[in-house]
Amino acid sequence: MGRNLSWVAGQHHAKLILKALHHFQQQSDQNTIEYRNLNGDGAEVMQLRWQTAQALWVSTTLCALHRLLQQCGEEVSTEQIRNALHCMKQLGILQDKREKTNPKTLTGSKEWQFILQLHSHDATDNLNWLFGVGDQPGYWDYLRRQQQGGRERRNTEPQGKSLTALQFPEGQRSYPSLGQIVRGRWGLLPWVGREALVASLVARLQDNCRILSLVGITGIGKTALSIRLSTEFPNQFQRFELVRFDDERPDFRFVARVVLGSQATDPQLQSPELQADAVFTKLQEQPWFLVLDMVEELLERQADGSLQFRDRTFKILCDRLVKAETLPSRLIITSQDALPPPAEGRYPNRTHTAKLSGLSQAESLQLFQLRDIIATSATDLNYLTRIIQVYEGHPLALQVIAGELRETPYDGKIPAYWHDYGAEIERVEHLRQAQAEQGPQDAIALDRYSRHLVD
Repeated sequence: MGRNLSWVAGQHHAKLILKALHHFQQQSDQNTIEYRNLNGDGAEVMQLRWQTAQALWVSTTLCALHRLLQQCGEEVSTEQIRNALHCMKQLGILQDKREKTNPKTLTGSKEWQFILQLHSHDATDNLNWLFGVGDQPGYWDYLRRQQQGGRERRNTEPQGKSLTALQFPEGQRSYPSLGQIVRGRWGLLPWVGREALVASLVARLQDNCRILSLVGITGIGKTALSIRLSTEFPNQFQRFELVRFDDERPDFRFVARVVLGSQATDPQLQSPELQADAVFTKLQEQPWFLVLDMVEELLERQADGSLQFRDRTFKILCDRLVKAETLPSRLIITSQDALPPPAEGRYPNRTHTAKLSGLSQAESLQLFQLRDIIATSATDLNYLTRIIQVYEGHPLALQVIAGELRETPYDGKIPAYWHDYGAEIERVEHLRQAQAEQGPQDAIALDRYSRHLVD
């Protein structure tokens, strides 16, 4: 039976539960704690331990949590606790570690084992990260918005602003540190696959690749990959910054403000050449991992069909970066369109372009599994595999479908989802088959799509 969740109450009670668990954990300096006699009768047991710096493992019962909350001065019923736990589970904050073959696991189990994916060991830090501070939203709000939006966006090319595996608050341009971007309020969703690609790109960046371009259609995972790469260099770079461009005709001042700070407004740095020189000097003096996201918004098509930077200051900077004798910093660019080669392509070993395609079948199945969508029969696997093939492993499309599958009325039942959408999948399969019969040259793969293609 599906579970209709109360999200407003769930968020409030989840905050109380997290505060109570931190209070409980702080009662002992031991890594593993057993908390008996919560109500003096010895009937309930609760265990906590930190598995990693951000993963808190909890084994408890609903009654034990209820009594713990009472000790903290909060009256929350077991059904309200159950609702909050299921809300956290649907958002991916809570990983359910109960036996999935137990029919009570999803319907009414009073015993729970789960892992909370948090920000740190600190209670205040975790509460601020997950639930926000003042009028600033937290990670819960971001995940909930993404989940709600998933019902309306099933196409691989969403309307409006691009969506990636990493979302940013409206108006946000940059993040001040590696820790905040990777483990902070708007952190990455669980990483899936592409390990060979990651290893290859890390090797290039460790060598002498100064400018790495990640190119692919919207939602293919360019931004997420750039952040994933940053985590491979915890000690090499002193600064990590991400500047996201949008469709408001941005210019080089976005980058100058991030890299130069207040110096960017210096009247003596208003010419493009001087601004580019100042940013280059900063990147030369201090090792930065600088990501420029959605750079397609900076490009314009020339009369000969080529793409060039609308603001030539970007070209000046890129040329300076590849021409320098040495460079401790690295520039990562994400774009839906391939960029013009810096310095007319005279330094091929100092630049690299990686064209992203979809996830493999195995990686796509892992993406579904991380979201608790698991094929338990040959029929389930057949349906899921065909969905993956039709969407060509497109990460955003599969995330949206996984979100729909987890919610009512499907509640993780793959055949029920296929009953509603299988005809659409079959139509695409027939079109693909007809296209293949005409010749492989007519087929268009994900890594060959362009936002400029029209019907």
